Amino acid sequence: MGDGVDKKISISVWGCCVSRDSLAYRQDKYFIPRFVQSISPYSVMSGRKIECNIGDFAEYPQISNFFKRNICLDANKNAVEYLTQEKSDWLLLDVSEVRRYILECSEADILLTESSALHTVLPALKNYYGEVNFIVRKSYELDESILLSRVSDLCCRFLNFYNSERIILNEFAGVNDYMDDDGTIKSFGNGNLSETSLTNKLIKKANKVCELVLKGCKVIRMPPNNFAVAGHKWGLAPLHYTDLYYDYVEKCISAIVQSSDKNLLDEQLGILYELYNQKMYCARIEAVNVISGNKIKELNKKCVLLDQSISNLLAQKEELERRERELKDEISALEKHRLGLEGEIAKLKEQNAEILTKAEMLAQQNTGLETRLTVQKLKLQEEQAEKKAVQKELSDIRASHSYKLGRAATYLPRKLRDALKRK
Repeated sequence: MGDGVDKKISISVWGCCVSRDSLAYRQDKYFIPRFVQSISPYSVMSGRKIECNIGDFAEYPQISNFFKRNICLDANKNAVEYLTQEKSDWLLLDVSEVRRYILECSEADILLTESSALHTVLPALKNYYGEVNFIVRKSYELDESILLSRVSDLCCRFLNFYNSERIILNEFAGVNDYMDDDGTIKSFGNGNLSETSLTNKLIKKANKVCELVLKGCKVIRMPPNNFAVAGHKWGLAPLHYTDLYYDYVEKCISAIVQSSDKNLLDEQLGILYELYNQKMYCARIEAVNVISGNKIKELNKKCVLLDQSISNLLAQKEELERRERELKDEISALEKHRLGLEGEIAKLKEQNAEILTKAEMLAQQNTGLETRLTVQKLKLQEEQAEKKAVQKELSDIRASHSYKLGRAATYLPRKLRDALKRK
């Protein structure tokens, strides 16, 4: 190693990104010879061994060599050997990967830690395993005693390469809430909370096993006020914490690697634990204040809108009152008009009664006239009949021969008489 590396503290890491990221805060101070991630003790400490290598996954360039290597270390069951091939001053260990699901084929004695990278490259492992059917087993559905036994076996393997006092056990677990981009604290969904609760129980038991087997190891405990952040570089998840947490772990590691007095170190770790727990608590309070401030702003906006609504309602009330007065005046006028109409109706009723009386009288008179007219009509008809009979009789007489002779006999004497009168 170069001079720059020689001045750094070498710490190999077994666990997940949480421990690795805690050292990344001080790259000028720490050198990481080896880092093993995404491997559960349940799979790496048991099952069939093969001899695959990164080259087997060449057709998957979207998967980094780091994850390809971890898949090989898990499948080959040689992760501990790889980690310890390059000596380091310290081992930073966390057992959070016990939370991971397992791909299992019991007939072929195959155990692999599940990951998205593994699912991508799995077809390439057919050259070693052949056509097999895997089942996915959730971590909290595994035989717990077997899982914890393999955690114990893993710790025993580490003791072959590191004194327990040179092992730093980083204890942490999934958190239930996170700080959103707007600075407010929010809870993970019920599904995540349930999963986190189940896996946290496993992690807690695995840590107890580690403390028992690695007696004398240095332990860094997670402050209870820790929380995740939505803007984490690896994305939002219950293990992707606030920067305060990584700063805290680095401060603890710094105290551990520099301390020679156990009692003093315990006191320093205790102080850091309380200090950062308070910092995280204050961050939460600030988030609550942000929420309160936002609520106050929202309430102020609502008050402004409410004031506007009240003003509008008052204006509407005045308009309604004005309209009510107008309607009352209209009703009063209509009432007077109604009374006048009722008086006119009463008069009309009286006139109508008089008209009806007169009409009855006229009807009676009309009936009498009609009767008289009928009688006169009958008499007239009789007279006309008689007249017709007389006329007919006269016509018959005039048409008779005797009448004509009589007329001639009387004609000459009348003429002579008339002539004598004129003389």
